[in-house]
Amino acid sequence: MVATPYFVFKLSAEGYGVYALLTGLLGYYGLLDFGLGQGVTKYVAEFSAANDQGAVNRSINAALSVQSVVGLIGSALFILLAEQVLRLLKIPENLLAVSRVGLYVSACGFFFTMIAGTLNAALTGLQLFNITGKVSVVMNIVLTCAIALALALGGGLLAAIVLTGVSAVFLFGVYARLLRVHHPGFRFAFDFDRREFGSLGSFSGYMFLSKISNVFSQYIVRFVVSAFLGPAAVTLFVVPAKLVSAVGGLLSNGSWVLFPFASEMQGRNDPGRARSIFESGSKYFAAMAVPMFLFIMVAARPLLSLWMGEEFARQGWEILALLAFSALLGSLTTVPNLVSMGLGYARVVGLFSVLTIGMYVVLLPILTGSYGPLGTCWAMVSATIPGLFLVLYETKKLLRLSIGRYLRNALALHLVPIAAALVFVLSGWSAAIGSSVFGLLGSIGVVGLYVLFLMTCGYLPVEHWLKEIANGDQLSESAL
Repeated sequence: MVATPYFVFKLSAEGYGVYALLTGLLGYYGLLDFGLGQGVTKYVAEFSAANDQGAVNRSINAALSVQSVVGLIGSALFILLAEQVLRLLKIPENLLAVSRVGLYVSACGFFFTMIAGTLNAALTGLQLFNITGKVSVVMNIVLTCAIALALALGGGLLAAIVLTGVSAVFLFGVYARLLRVHHPGFRFAFDFDRREFGSLGSFSGYMFLSKISNVFSQYIVRFVVSAFLGPAAVTLFVVPAKLVSAVGGLLSNGSWVLFPFASEMQGRNDPGRARSIFESGSKYFAAMAVPMFLFIMVAARPLLSLWMGEEFARQGWEILALLAFSALLGSLTTVPNLVSMGLGYARVVGLFSVLTIGMYVVLLPILTGSYGPLGTCWAMVSATIPGLFLVLYETKKLLRLSIGRYLRNALALHLVPIAAALVFVLSGWSAAIGSSVFGLLGSIGVVGLYVLFLMTCGYLPVEHWLKEIANGDQLSESAL
């Protein structure tokens, strides 16, 4: 977040847009992953709970065997279709040569990112979040500092892309080493066990549909914006998205523990604890997510002004506010989806994801072409609607809980603040507070009072959580 203004300044709006597009190719491993990463997490957690180490190894190797082949094919396609991709993205002539080399580098990094994703999924299944979290933080900090140093020393777009590609190779090596250390019995082999891959594939196939919807929101949207509006517009969209993703990533990474936890409960045949997590987790997650995204919505203009400058804020504050609203709606589905997937209801989640994908396919090109980046944002807001209906289905049909009780406990308290913030943005009042520090402080004050209210009502039992952590005790279900 600190380095982004410097990157845009050194690379220019078009250069940073190209950087976001080409390094975004690394994120496409989530598409060709076919959902196998999430399948590995589920079955590693489930088989570990059952103490079946042989099944753990076969699950990991089945995924790695497929992904090694698919990763090589994906990288080769990116290289072979380089010219067509660059033309589609409307890369300007002065950046074409550098972008071509950068695309080749990103294609190689794609393969290692794909394999590293599976290794990370295995570590997640073993619930080694303390380790994977540290690796992620350190790697991102090192990469950001390395790119900043390279740009300060006169390096340009290509240097930034090469460093990002190299980091993918290094991350693969780190995860491979960690898996050997924390699961000593694992040995990689092209061990394609049909029976093991059948169970893994049946779950992962539906998760693949969910993955596609995530790839749309994170990566494909950039390419749609570039195809219609050019790389400079990508920067106008990606920079606000980076701020929203930072908050969303903080929350989603913290909640990801619920997925292997629910899988473990399934392995122990204890669905009652999973139901408890479904209810309490939704309540506490919403109490953390809603104030954060409401703050970004209300303070979009001063936030962008202080971060990226007044001119950028004038063009991008509405984009930031709408992206925050889209992320807020999406956050309400996070815990229900994680628990449902962990319990094995991948088919339901996958089928609802088809509706989300359909809305992206239809609305993204239409609204982006007609209304520019703001249209893109409205397409993303619309695509969250199927997920909200999925939560109701999960509550009633899968977990067999009362919808009325669930909504009252988890969401009812937030409906009025969400509606008020949306009116504040759409009416233009948000722009009226301008870029002043006073506007930012006022927004902090309002949201701060809201957080205190949630703590008073028991929606955020922070004191209880801190006591458990300080005592070093096993966290209770409510703390989870």
